[in-house]
Amino acid sequence: MEGRIENLDWVAERAACSLALIFEKLKDQIKVDVEERNKLRPEGVAYKFVAAVQGDSITVAGESNRPYIAVKFEISGNEIIVKDKRDEITLRATLTLNDQGECKLKSNGQERELWQFRREALEYLFFNHF
Repeated sequence: MEGRIENLDWVAERAACSLALIFEKLKDQIKVDVEERNKLRPEGVAYKFVAAVQGDSITVAGESNRPYIAVKFEISGNEIIVKDKRDEITLRATLTLNDQGECKLKSNGQERELWQFRREALEYLFFNHF
């Protein structure tokens, strides 16, 4: 049977799959996403994206003369939540150790890589609002 793991130390792997560690990684990747998106702006446009870390959260916002829009990522209990500018939850994820022994986010019943979760949270802001 391909991909079978005989003696995975699942307790140690799950302990390493901590919300705090994954959230720090997520924040770092969000900052890179913002930098990359700003590099792709056409010349002379009057908007830019910013990422602001405030304690245990990170907010990504578009700065322009258009209505303010923001996406906030934070830890709440045992999950990572994403809120809109009205502070309403738009997305949530928990952690799971899958059958291959990999630490993954689980959102809407599906395993997600960090990039997939970031895309779902940020795509509208980055590509449809401006």
